[in-house]
Amino acid sequence: MTQRIGFIGVGIMGEGMASCLLKAKRSLVVWNRDASKAQKLAEAYPGLVTVVKSPGDVIAKCALTYSMLSTLEASEAVFPQIIDSIRDGKSLVDCATLTPERMQLMNDDVIANGGRFLEAPVSGSKVPAAQGALIFLCGGDRDLYDQVKPDLSEMGKADFHYGDVGSGSKMKLVLGNKEHLRA
Repeated sequence: MTQRIGFIGVGIMGEGMASCLLKAKRSLVVWNRDASKAQKLAEAYPGLVTVVKSPGDVIAKCALTYSMLSTLEASEAVFPQIIDSIRDGKSLVDCATLTPERMQLMNDDVIANGGRFLEAPVSGSKVPAAQGALIFLCGGDRDLYDQVKPDLSEMGKADFHYGDVGSGSKMKLVLGNKEHLRA
């Protein structure tokens, strides 16, 4: 895979995930709400990172984009700018922990604009993200999942496809609850 890929959200989790792709010599187009974080990534990986001014610019420049926004509110604020740029040939993999209903809404909007969507919430935190040791809990477009498995392998130690959109988020909620019970 030599094509540039997009990354929206290079904060606490996204920075480590994007760095794993960059260590594998992937070329990224990035955007973050705090532009200094995107610039920091570009400085750490000269020649491999292009910083753009909007999430729509990321989608416009890349056939495949990963999104790792920190909260449901951040997703709701940024997603309209993403969906405005989704067209045929564009794919979005959302790695945030959102509700199954939110993932379904995003899936429906992406498909309505001709794109493909995969939910891929992660199990793990900042250190596993930086170490490429996340676990991806996916639901949605199976062909897209198969296509991005090499990237998921760079960013994580395991990935699973559970079926339709919403399935990955439901599994994340179950795992989150079990992790809480062990604490």
